[in-house]
Amino acid sequence: MLSLARELSIASECSLPPYHCPKARLVEKRWPRIDHLLYNHKSNVRQFRIGFQMVCTCDRMRGVAPETVWTESGHLAVAGSDIADWCGLSQSARNILVGNSRETVLPSEYDFLSRLNRDVMQFIVDNRLSFANCLGIGIHQIKTQLRVEAKKHWTLHAKHLKTQHVQKASMDDVAEIRHAFCDLVIHNEDHKYGRTCLYCPQLYGQCILNTFWGADGVFEEVDTSPSEADRIVRAMLPAAVRRSCSWGIARENTGVDQTVPEAYVIMKRKKGFSSGRSPIPCHKEWLRKLHQAIGKLLAYWSQVEIQEATFDVSDTIEAAMEINKFGISCKNKWKASDCEIEVLNRDLKGFFTSVPQSRLLAYVETARCRARTRFSS
Repeated sequence: MLSLARELSIASECSLPPYHCPKARLVEKRWPRIDHLLYNHKSNVRQFRIGFQMVCTCDRMRGVAPETVWTESGHLAVAGSDIADWCGLSQSARNILVGNSRETVLPSEYDFLSRLNRDVMQFIVDNRLSFANCLGIGIHQIKTQLRVEAKKHWTLHAKHLKTQHVQKASMDDVAEIRHAFCDLVIHNEDHKYGRTCLYCPQLYGQCILNTFWGADGVFEEVDTSPSEADRIVRAMLPAAVRRSCSWGIARENTGVDQTVPEAYVIMKRKKGFSSGRSPIPCHKEWLRKLHQAIGKLLAYWSQVEIQEATFDVSDTIEAAMEINKFGISCKNKWKASDCEIEVLNRDLKGFFTSVPQSRLLAYVETARCRARTRFSS
């Protein structure tokens, strides 16, 4: 690839300005992850939002899935590793269900060559390379050489994977799994984001209902469209902030529902899959740059102004002491000023009460066994 880029520059030497340095490097981008191609939870959320009735489709799995994967409500909620040997998939597709869904997918030869060709053409456009020169090297010669060298590279890469016994997921394996479970919801579970799970659509729809409409005081339904809500929020932004922080505010998009964050649900096993976590990704919304800058500024301020804000502890009691120390330090900073600061962590308020009862009973039994071993009398 380096020699190819060098030939591209040499072929356009007479058309390049003096001391020209290509502004874009020819680097292969990261291929998509398995979960980005496999999971279909967002399409189910959109169907539920527009009033689509979620129906139970897990009856066909009665004789396939083990009896231990059915919830108390009678619907399917199973990890891919528990059903991989029961569903009649190929070995490579079963490896996806058992393995980590955050790994990348191995492209086919056609996808690899097509993407490489697009990257090279974009490299030529970005650097304004011209091929009308005395060397006689044209774009067709470059494309032909690129195709030959890329095929050699792909053959060596495939041979290396086979020699090292590396099992990489392919696009065909992802398509096989999506076709086999097209009537189920494919997603992960809370605290195990690399595990692929299968859910009954009706169970997933009830979880959405309990999470967004069952939590009092957390979410509120508004009678407006997403685009209208986006315009209302933009109008609420103070003019002074809009002027001074224009670098962190994206322009208004004329498209529909493109700048509004779209929430979904990550089901919780400890809740019996009746409710879940509701992440709201804001990496594409119009205040993304401003939020990132504020977050970095607060992190830097905490490290400089409050030296105790390390939180680099592994013990729960030490972590609680560090948080308490951090709150006292914050209050002392503003004690002599007119401003007042209140430190309140609502997430930790229900942290210790959310431990499942079965886990508490197991801890108690373990403590009793240790006590009997140490104090036998």
